[in-house]
Amino acid sequence: VNSCTNCTEEDANGAHRLDNSSKTEAAVGLGLNGLDAGVVGGGALIILRGIDQDVCVRETIAAGWLSAVYNYGVDNASVRNLWLSGYASVKNANFLIDALETSSVSAEVKANARAQALFYRALFYFDLTTVYGDIPYWRDALDIEKVSLLGKTSASIIQEDMIADLDEAIKSGNLATVRWNQNKSRPTVWAARMLKAQYHIWLKQWDKARTELIEVTYNSPHILNADYADMYRQGKELNNEIIFGREYLAGVQDNKKFEQSHFNSASENANTKTAMSQTGVFTRTASLTVRKSFANTYNINDKRKKYNVWDSHKLTNGTVVVFNFIYIPKLMRAKLPISDPLMQTADIIGTSSEPSRVFVLSDAWLLLAEAEFMLGGSTTAALNAINKIRSVERTGLT
Repeated sequence: VNSCTNCTEEDANGAHRLDNSSKTEAAVGLGLNGLDAGVVGGGALIILRGIDQDVCVRETIAAGWLSAVYNYGVDNASVRNLWLSGYASVKNANFLIDALETSSVSAEVKANARAQALFYRALFYFDLTTVYGDIPYWRDALDIEKVSLLGKTSASIIQEDMIADLDEAIKSGNLATVRWNQNKSRPTVWAARMLKAQYHIWLKQWDKARTELIEVTYNSPHILNADYADMYRQGKELNNEIIFGREYLAGVQDNKKFEQSHFNSASENANTKTAMSQTGVFTRTASLTVRKSFANTYNINDKRKKYNVWDSHKLTNGTVVVFNFIYIPKLMRAKLPISDPLMQTADIIGTSSEPSRVFVLSDAWLLLAEAEFMLGGSTTAALNAINKIRSVERTGLT
């Protein structure tokens, strides 16, 4: 039997923190990479944002998807995993912000890294407070023993603090003013403004939300895709509409993301399975689908319908098959829709390079419309914001 006298005496936190001898620009970059890895993506992002029009379907809902049907509990995997990963990310952000105070890197690198770290921490606390409400809260590099003794802090207090942090990051001038896809997928000032606006909306501070959203929609360099499909088209993954997201590498195994969706093999028949095979959609027992009530709201002239609603398919032998569920072509990394395939070559299972889009410009216009409506009703400003994403070129609607 091997023995080790000091095996349990090492400082695990110290091994990963930036001490005085290792506070290099490269080490700071690695710290920021670690925070970016904590950004919620994939199917969890859909659950987190509460999109009621999409639903995970299977005859028996898996434990990890119970939250998709609003069945929450402490034993639910989504609830437990978001709590654990969220607080791990908060801890990492606190350690990086603390370490930067005594770092030997240049003032410019330090200021830029602090602004980014403030954004990431605010993003993590946004997810935690909007899902769990009042939660344990800390901003310092505390050890685990001290953290375990913390009680709950009001979610509104935490959110106001995060708004102040985001305001500091925005006003510091240390966040990039270019688009996300021009900034090596790092957070920009527009991402900080978008997150700050979401905090204001959550707190029903409509005027403050409008101020931030006007900056994002009218003054940022992000551009709405004239063709709605370009948001999902192969080769345009890092398009100009994305304000912030989580990027993935093509070909890397286990990129289990909602954009690479699949069909429900347990609930389809031989012909409908053939349809999936012919178009390159892969199979599992659960899938993200559109509720029929939502699918029926699409205008017949809406160009976006074919990318969001797929309920039937003509086989190569001419047979028209009707699916048991309504699938979402834009989330399936396969040669869909048939009339205008977003993919020329289907992604290999689990290796998609499609980024998780946390904030996009079309969302900013919708939020601006909401803020304008809450402040003044159906005003010209509210309608103009909605019509920005309902342009004839983008949707075919007038």
